[in-house]
Amino acid sequence: MPDPAANEGADHNWQANGPASKHGEDQRCQFRLFQADRVGLTSTQFDCGDWRWQFCSPSGEIITESAGYLSEAQCRASVLRLQNEAAYASISMPG
Repeated sequence: MPDPAANEGADHNWQANGPASKHGEDQRCQFRLFQADRVGLTSTQFDCGDWRWQFCSPSGEIITESAGYLSEAQCRASVLRLQNEAAYASISMPG
């Protein structure tokens, strides 16, 4: 698994997801939720930091990471919305 602190110089407080299940979860992409220890100047910080998600490949490579959310509930809601709507999203280009 990649070093979480290597992504954009941020330190992350990771929560262990536990071992993969027998159903091949280790072979699928996953969303990882975490609370940032440090937040950049453009983000709002509450207590220990803001909540973010990362979308990772089965090998643990970070494909994309969200901006900060004020609460874990808002972060989870963002992931659920992506899971429900991304398959139907179109691709558009400016112009």
